[in-house]
Amino acid sequence: VLKGYVNRWLQDIDDVQAFHSAQPQHGGTGSVYVLLRKSDAKKKENRELYTKGRQQDV
Repeated sequence: VLKGYVNRWLQDIDDVQAFHSAQPQHGGTGSVYVLLRKSDAKKKENRELYTKGRQQDV
């Protein structure tokens, strides 16, 4: 029952890109892997960080 609710909740969250039952060693069907979308702020932070690194290498 709970797994069905989790499935529905994750489908309703815009920042969830994908989810899947975990491997047996990580909890099996009682656990879930969730892939989240990166926030715009973190995208900007990464872009600034790696742009600075490339400019220093030149």
